[in-house]
Amino acid sequence: MKKITSFCLLLIITFSALFLSGCPDDYSGNDYFDSTPKKKLEIISELSSNVTELSVYYNLEITGTAKNVSGGNLSYAQLTFTVYDSDDNQIGTALANINNLAADTTWKFKATGILHSAPSRYVLSEISAW
Repeated sequence: MKKITSFCLLLIITFSALFLSGCPDDYSGNDYFDSTPKKKLEIISELSSNVTELSVYYNLEITGTAKNVSGGNLSYAQLTFTVYDSDDNQIGTALANINNLAADTTWKFKATGILHSAPSRYVLSEISAW
């Protein structure tokens, strides 16, 4: 029984030494874990918009140019704009998306929103890309 206990103790010490020798001394720095999201798409032009009033709704088009700054190809990218009326109520969204955007290329986008109220302003609320 004493040999088994000594063997188990030796085994635990050996594995502990191997484990600790392969670990860094300090985990607090970003050298080991960087959770900062990397920018993949960047708006590189002024945004412009056009509103067309139709019989029962409004068509909003927001145009501009974005660039793939991810360093690689993006299989999908989407821009989401939140749209507000003159009373600052959120009344909808305008979306633009693209497939297979090559690295370091630009995209002339047109985000479209169909709204039941007249839009007053919009804000870029989300950039999704992968």
